[in-house]
Amino acid sequence: MSYEVSGESKGNEKNLPVKDKDKCTEEKDDKNAIIAGLQQLREQQRNIVVELARVEDDKREHERVIQVLKKMEGDRKCFRMVGTTLVQHEIKTVLPILESTLQNVSPFLNSMKDNLIEKGKELQEYTEKHKIRYVTEKELREESERNMKK
Repeated sequence: MSYEVSGESKGNEKNLPVKDKDKCTEEKDDKNAIIAGLQQLREQQRNIVVELARVEDDKREHERVIQVLKKMEGDRKCFRMVGTTLVQHEIKTVLPILESTLQNVSPFLNSMKDNLIEKGKELQEYTEKHKIRYVTEKELREESERNMKK
């Protein structure tokens, strides 16, 4: 993915006095910092999406396990992974724990979805503030062809 920060100087560094070259270098550094900030925000957004997917998978797994355990007798043995240890329980003791855990996951999921929405808004505001637009590969190729003709 390519980004373009509006007002970008293209090849203006050639044959400029030293002061102007320094100014162009500073502008490039500023634009690089802006793009780095954008990439950081996008990475944070991706991390939230990955974590959200992981928690949703855990929730579905808990729901399936609860559904299966409810059909079984309460005094049957079952095993539960606690950290890295497999612990033996009876279904009647594990079921309330799993149901409680499932109830606690829903508010956490809602919170994560809110965080994702907020991060999206923050990203949108950042792109608008710095006048960043996404450049498609086609536009990038066309720009390269125009530069080669010059």
